[in-house]
Amino acid sequence: MSDKRMPLARSSLAGDTQGEGGMRDLTASCEVWILAANRMMARALEVERWVETFAAHGVTLAPRLVSELRLLAGKDGLSLCDAAGDPIAPPRLCICRVYEPHAPRHLELLGTHCQASSRMVGLCYDKAEVTQLVAGSGVPMIASEVVPAFASEHLAQGRFATPAVLKPASGRGGSHVALAHDNGELAYHLDRLIGRPGVVQPVVDEGRDLRVYVVGGEPRYAMERLGRPGDFRSNYSTGGTARPHPLDIELADLSRRVLAALPEQLPFGSVDFCLDQGRPVFCEVNANLGCRIPYEFGGYDLIGDYAEWLREECL
Repeated sequence: MSDKRMPLARSSLAGDTQGEGGMRDLTASCEVWILAANRMMARALEVERWVETFAAHGVTLAPRLVSELRLLAGKDGLSLCDAAGDPIAPPRLCICRVYEPHAPRHLELLGTHCQASSRMVGLCYDKAEVTQLVAGSGVPMIASEVVPAFASEHLAQGRFATPAVLKPASGRGGSHVALAHDNGELAYHLDRLIGRPGVVQPVVDEGRDLRVYVVGGEPRYAMERLGRPGDFRSNYSTGGTARPHPLDIELADLSRRVLAALPEQLPFGSVDFCLDQGRPVFCEVNANLGCRIPYEFGGYDLIGDYAEWLREECL
Protein backbone atom coordinates (compact mmCIF):
# COMPACT_ATOMS: atom_id res chain seq x y z
CA MET A 1 0.00 0.00 0.00
CA SER A 2 1.25 3.44 -0.85
CA ASP A 3 2.69 5.53 2.00
CA LYS A 4 1.73 8.78 0.28
CA ARG A 5 -1.87 9.41 1.18
CA MET A 6 -4.25 12.26 0.47
CA PRO A 7 -4.80 14.19 3.69
CA LEU A 8 -8.39 14.16 4.89
CA ALA A 9 -8.22 17.56 6.51
CA ARG A 10 -11.18 19.80 7.24
CA SER A 11 -12.57 21.47 4.18
CA SER A 12 -11.34 24.97 3.54
CA LEU A 13 -15.00 25.97 3.79
CA ALA A 14 -15.06 25.22 7.50
CA GLY A 15 -14.38 27.79 10.16
CA ASP A 16 -12.11 27.21 13.15
CA THR A 17 -14.18 29.10 15.69
CA GLN A 18 -17.04 28.05 17.88
CA GLY A 19 -19.89 30.18 19.08
CA GLU A 20 -22.46 32.44 17.54
CA GLY A 21 -21.96 32.61 13.79
CA GLY A 22 -19.10 30.07 13.81
CA MET A 23 -18.89 26.43 12.79
CA ARG A 24 -18.86 23.76 15.46
CA ASP A 25 -15.51 21.97 15.50
CA LEU A 26 -16.86 18.42 15.59
CA THR A 27 -14.72 15.31 15.53
CA ALA A 28 -15.54 13.16 12.52
CA SER A 29 -16.19 9.48 13.07
CA CYS A 30 -14.01 6.83 11.43
CA GLU A 31 -16.89 5.74 9.18
CA VAL A 32 -16.82 5.96 5.41
CA TRP A 33 -20.25 6.84 4.08
CA ILE A 34 -21.79 6.37 0.68
CA LEU A 35 -24.49 8.99 0.37
CA ALA A 36 -27.54 8.90 -1.92
CA ALA A 37 -30.52 11.25 -2.06
CA ASN A 38 -33.21 8.71 -1.16
CA ARG A 39 -34.07 5.03 -1.46
CA MET A 40 -35.09 5.28 -5.10
CA MET A 41 -31.79 6.96 -6.07
CA ALA A 42 -29.84 4.48 -3.93
CA ARG A 43 -31.32 1.68 -6.04
CA ALA A 44 -30.79 3.53 -9.31
CA LEU A 45 -27.15 4.29 -8.46
CA GLU A 46 -26.48 0.73 -7.23
CA VAL A 47 -25.41 1.65 -3.72
CA GLU A 48 -25.78 -1.98 -2.64
CA ARG A 49 -23.27 -3.09 -5.31
CA TRP A 50 -20.92 -0.32 -4.19
CA VAL A 51 -21.06 -1.64 -0.62
CA GLU A 52 -20.38 -5.22 -1.76
CA THR A 53 -17.55 -4.26 -4.14
CA PHE A 54 -15.82 -2.01 -1.61
CA ALA A 55 -16.05 -4.77 1.00
CA ALA A 56 -14.23 -7.09 -1.41
CA HIS A 57 -11.45 -4.48 -1.52
CA GLY A 58 -11.25 -4.19 2.26
CA VAL A 59 -13.26 -0.98 2.67
CA THR A 60 -16.48 -0.88 4.70
CA LEU A 61 -19.06 1.60 3.43
CA ALA A 62 -21.96 2.79 5.57
CA PRO A 63 -24.96 3.68 3.34
CA ARG A 64 -26.73 6.92 4.21
CA LEU A 65 -29.67 8.78 2.65
CA VAL A 66 -30.01 12.55 2.54
CA SER A 67 -33.77 12.05 3.00
CA GLU A 68 -33.09 10.48 6.42
CA LEU A 69 -30.70 13.19 7.64
CA ARG A 70 -31.47 16.57 9.17
CA LEU A 71 -29.03 19.27 8.09
CA LEU A 72 -29.46 21.91 10.80
CA ALA A 73 -28.08 25.44 10.89
CA GLY A 74 -28.54 27.95 13.71
CA LYS A 75 -26.89 30.73 15.67
CA ASP A 76 -24.48 28.26 17.27
CA GLY A 77 -23.41 26.76 13.95
CA LEU A 78 -24.21 23.54 12.11
CA SER A 79 -25.35 20.16 13.37
CA LEU A 80 -26.26 16.81 11.87
CA CYS A 81 -29.08 14.61 13.14
CA ASP A 82 -31.07 11.57 12.09
CA ALA A 83 -34.76 11.76 11.29
CA ALA A 84 -35.66 11.44 14.98
CA GLY A 85 -33.44 14.39 15.88
CA ASP A 86 -30.64 12.41 17.51
CA PRO A 87 -27.14 13.80 16.80
CA ILE A 88 -24.92 11.98 14.29
CA ALA A 89 -21.15 12.28 14.12
CA PRO A 90 -20.10 13.22 10.59
CA PRO A 91 -17.98 10.62 8.78
CA ARG A 92 -14.28 10.96 8.08
CA LEU A 93 -14.91 10.37 4.37
CA CYS A 94 -18.08 10.46 2.27
CA ILE A 95 -18.54 9.13 -1.26
CA CYS A 96 -21.26 11.40 -2.64
CA ARG A 97 -23.69 9.69 -5.00
CA VAL A 98 -25.85 12.81 -5.16
CA TYR A 99 -26.58 15.54 -7.67
CA GLU A 100 -27.21 18.44 -5.29
CA PRO A 101 -24.31 20.03 -3.34
CA HIS A 102 -26.11 20.98 -0.12
CA ALA A 103 -25.59 17.78 1.89
CA PRO A 104 -21.91 17.41 0.87
CA ARG A 105 -21.30 21.06 1.75
CA HIS A 106 -22.91 20.57 5.17
CA LEU A 107 -20.66 17.55 5.82
CA GLU A 108 -17.56 19.43 4.65
CA LEU A 109 -18.30 22.26 7.04
CA LEU A 110 -18.46 19.68 9.82
CA GLY A 111 -15.06 18.24 8.90
CA THR A 112 -15.84 15.48 6.38
CA HIS A 113 -13.74 14.92 3.26
CA CYS A 114 -16.26 14.47 0.42
CA GLN A 115 -15.62 12.79 -2.91
CA ALA A 116 -16.69 14.44 -5.08
CA SER A 117 -16.54 17.71 -3.18
CA SER A 118 -19.64 19.87 -2.89
CA ARG A 119 -18.02 22.28 -5.36
CA MET A 120 -17.56 19.53 -7.94
CA VAL A 121 -21.01 18.02 -7.34
CA GLY A 122 -22.61 21.39 -8.05
CA LEU A 123 -20.30 22.20 -10.93
CA CYS A 124 -20.87 18.95 -12.81
CA TYR A 125 -24.63 19.40 -12.48
CA ASP A 126 -24.27 22.87 -14.02
CA LYS A 127 -23.51 22.10 -17.66
CA ALA A 128 -23.30 25.77 -18.59
CA GLU A 129 -20.59 26.57 -16.03
CA VAL A 130 -18.49 23.57 -17.06
CA THR A 131 -18.72 24.71 -20.68
CA GLN A 132 -17.57 28.20 -19.69
CA LEU A 133 -14.58 26.81 -17.75
CA VAL A 134 -13.42 24.48 -20.52
CA ALA A 135 -13.77 27.09 -23.29
CA GLY A 136 -10.36 28.34 -24.37
CA SER A 137 -8.50 25.26 -23.12
CA GLY A 138 -7.73 24.10 -26.65
CA VAL A 139 -10.23 21.24 -26.46
CA PRO A 140 -12.57 20.98 -29.48
CA MET A 141 -16.08 21.61 -28.19
CA ILE A 142 -19.60 22.17 -29.40
CA ALA A 143 -20.35 25.85 -29.97
CA SER A 144 -22.76 26.67 -27.15
CA GLU A 145 -24.87 29.63 -26.08
CA VAL A 146 -26.55 30.04 -22.72
CA VAL A 147 -30.11 31.30 -23.08
CA PRO A 148 -31.62 33.01 -20.03
CA ALA A 149 -34.83 31.71 -18.52
CA PHE A 150 -38.03 33.37 -19.74
CA ALA A 151 -36.31 34.46 -23.00
CA SER A 152 -38.45 32.36 -25.33
CA GLU A 153 -39.72 35.45 -27.18
CA HIS A 154 -36.16 36.10 -28.42
CA LEU A 155 -35.76 32.51 -29.66
CA ALA A 156 -38.88 32.83 -31.77
CA GLN A 157 -37.22 35.63 -33.79
CA GLY A 158 -34.86 33.37 -35.76
CA ARG A 159 -31.83 33.89 -33.56
CA PHE A 160 -30.36 30.39 -34.01
CA ALA A 161 -29.53 28.19 -36.96
CA THR A 162 -31.62 25.04 -36.82
CA PRO A 163 -31.94 22.16 -36.28
CA ALA A 164 -30.41 22.67 -32.85
CA VAL A 165 -30.37 20.99 -29.45
CA LEU A 166 -31.68 22.68 -26.33
CA LYS A 167 -30.70 21.28 -22.94
CA PRO A 168 -31.19 22.61 -19.42
CA ALA A 169 -28.21 24.58 -18.16
CA SER A 170 -28.36 22.25 -15.14
CA GLY A 171 -29.50 18.67 -15.54
CA ARG A 172 -28.67 14.99 -15.86
CA GLY A 173 -29.57 11.81 -17.70
CA GLY A 174 -30.81 13.44 -20.89
CA SER A 175 -33.89 14.80 -19.12
CA HIS A 176 -35.54 17.73 -20.97
CA VAL A 177 -32.92 17.62 -23.74
CA ALA A 178 -34.79 18.40 -26.95
CA LEU A 179 -34.10 18.52 -30.67
CA ALA A 180 -35.72 21.58 -32.28
CA HIS A 181 -36.22 21.97 -36.03
CA ASP A 182 -36.89 25.72 -35.90
CA ASN A 183 -36.70 28.63 -33.48
CA GLY A 184 -40.36 28.28 -32.58
CA GLU A 185 -39.66 24.78 -31.27
CA LEU A 186 -36.65 26.12 -29.37
CA ALA A 187 -38.90 28.70 -27.70
CA TYR A 188 -41.45 26.02 -26.84
CA HIS A 189 -38.84 23.75 -25.22
CA LEU A 190 -37.30 26.65 -23.27
CA ASP A 191 -40.72 27.42 -21.80
CA ARG A 192 -40.94 23.79 -20.70
CA LEU A 193 -37.84 24.28 -18.52
CA ILE A 194 -40.09 26.33 -16.21
CA GLY A 195 -37.80 29.18 -15.25
CA ARG A 196 -34.45 27.48 -15.82
CA PRO A 197 -31.89 28.75 -18.35
CA GLY A 198 -30.98 26.58 -21.31
CA VAL A 199 -27.99 25.86 -23.51
CA VAL A 200 -28.42 25.84 -27.30
CA GLN A 201 -26.01 23.79 -29.40
CA PRO A 202 -25.84 22.78 -33.07
CA VAL A 203 -26.64 19.20 -33.98
CA VAL A 204 -23.62 16.95 -34.36
CA ASP A 205 -23.51 13.18 -35.01
CA GLU A 206 -26.81 11.99 -33.58
CA GLY A 207 -27.19 9.10 -31.17
CA ARG A 208 -23.46 8.54 -30.47
CA ASP A 209 -20.97 9.82 -27.94
CA LEU A 210 -17.82 8.80 -26.09
CA ARG A 211 -17.63 8.56 -22.32
CA VAL A 212 -14.16 8.57 -20.77
CA TYR A 213 -14.21 7.15 -17.24
CA VAL A 214 -12.06 8.92 -14.66
CA VAL A 215 -10.59 7.32 -11.52
CA GLY A 216 -8.32 9.29 -9.21
CA GLY A 217 -8.32 12.27 -11.55
CA GLU A 218 -6.99 10.24 -14.49
CA PRO A 219 -8.70 8.83 -17.61
CA ARG A 220 -9.00 5.07 -17.14
CA TYR A 221 -10.98 3.70 -20.11
CA ALA A 222 -13.63 4.71 -22.64
CA MET A 223 -16.97 3.50 -23.96
CA GLU A 224 -18.97 4.50 -27.01
CA ARG A 225 -22.62 5.04 -26.12
CA LEU A 226 -25.27 4.46 -28.77
CA GLY A 227 -28.83 5.75 -28.57
CA ARG A 228 -31.85 3.63 -29.29
CA PRO A 229 -32.98 3.77 -32.94
CA GLY A 230 -34.58 7.11 -33.77
CA ASP A 231 -33.32 8.89 -30.63
CA PHE A 232 -30.77 11.66 -31.15
CA ARG A 233 -29.58 11.20 -27.53
CA SER A 234 -27.07 8.52 -26.57
CA ASN A 235 -27.94 8.04 -22.90
CA TYR A 236 -28.13 4.51 -21.54
CA SER A 237 -30.92 5.68 -19.23
CA THR A 238 -33.10 6.50 -22.26
CA GLY A 239 -32.76 3.03 -23.78
CA GLY A 240 -29.33 3.11 -25.40
CA THR A 241 -26.51 0.60 -25.47
CA ALA A 242 -22.70 0.79 -25.47
CA ARG A 243 -19.46 -0.83 -26.57
CA PRO A 244 -15.79 -0.46 -25.58
CA HIS A 245 -13.79 2.26 -27.33
CA PRO A 246 -10.00 2.60 -27.39
CA LEU A 247 -8.65 5.23 -24.99
CA ASP A 248 -6.05 6.39 -27.48
CA ILE A 249 -3.47 9.15 -26.95
CA GLU A 250 -5.70 11.85 -28.47
CA LEU A 251 -8.77 11.00 -26.39
CA ALA A 252 -6.76 10.69 -23.17
CA ASP A 253 -5.03 14.03 -23.84
CA LEU A 254 -8.33 15.80 -24.53
CA SER A 255 -9.77 14.37 -21.31
CA ARG A 256 -6.78 15.55 -19.26
CA ARG A 257 -7.12 19.06 -20.72
CA VAL A 258 -10.76 19.16 -19.68
CA LEU A 259 -9.91 17.92 -16.18
CA ALA A 260 -7.12 20.52 -15.88
CA ALA A 261 -9.64 23.29 -16.62
CA LEU A 262 -11.74 22.34 -13.58
CA PRO A 263 -11.15 24.05 -10.21
CA GLU A 264 -10.65 20.77 -8.31
CA GLN A 265 -9.69 17.16 -8.92
CA LEU A 266 -12.41 14.86 -10.19
CA PRO A 267 -11.73 11.70 -8.13
CA PHE A 268 -14.43 9.64 -9.85
CA GLY A 269 -16.62 10.44 -12.83
CA SER A 270 -16.44 10.93 -16.57
CA VAL A 271 -15.61 13.33 -19.36
CA ASP A 272 -18.14 13.05 -22.18
CA PHE A 273 -17.54 13.84 -25.83
CA CYS A 274 -20.03 14.09 -28.66
CA LEU A 275 -18.88 13.15 -32.15
CA ASP A 276 -18.79 15.70 -34.97
CA GLN A 277 -18.18 13.91 -38.27
CA GLY A 278 -16.58 11.16 -36.21
CA ARG A 279 -14.23 13.45 -34.23
CA PRO A 280 -14.60 13.95 -30.47
CA VAL A 281 -15.85 17.35 -29.29
CA PHE A 282 -16.29 18.12 -25.59
CA CYS A 283 -19.81 17.87 -24.21
CA GLU A 284 -19.86 17.68 -20.38
CA VAL A 285 -18.32 16.34 -17.16
CA ASN A 286 -20.06 14.06 -14.68
CA ALA A 287 -19.18 13.56 -11.02
CA ASN A 288 -21.97 11.07 -10.32
CA LEU A 289 -22.61 8.52 -13.03
CA GLY A 290 -24.02 5.04 -13.35
CA CYS A 291 -21.57 2.16 -13.53
CA ARG A 292 -23.59 -0.44 -15.45
CA ILE A 293 -22.23 0.49 -18.90
CA PRO A 294 -18.53 -0.28 -18.28
CA TYR A 295 -19.41 -3.43 -16.30
CA GLU A 296 -22.08 -4.90 -18.60
CA PHE A 297 -20.70 -3.88 -21.99
CA GLY A 298 -16.96 -3.66 -21.36
CA GLY A 299 -16.23 -5.98 -18.45
CA TYR A 300 -14.61 -3.07 -16.56
CA ASP A 301 -14.89 -3.00 -12.78
CA LEU A 302 -15.16 0.78 -12.39
CA ILE A 303 -16.31 0.61 -8.77
CA GLY A 304 -13.53 -1.81 -7.85
CA ASP A 305 -10.93 0.39 -9.53
CA TYR A 306 -12.14 3.37 -7.53
CA ALA A 307 -12.21 1.33 -4.30
CA GLU A 308 -8.61 0.29 -4.84
CA TRP A 309 -7.47 3.83 -5.62
CA LEU A 310 -9.30 5.19 -2.59
CA ARG A 311 -7.81 2.53 -0.31
CA GLU A 312 -4.30 3.20 -1.59
CA GLU A 313 -4.39 6.99 -1.66
CA CYS A 314 -6.93 8.19 0.89
CA LEU A 315 -7.53 5.65 3.65
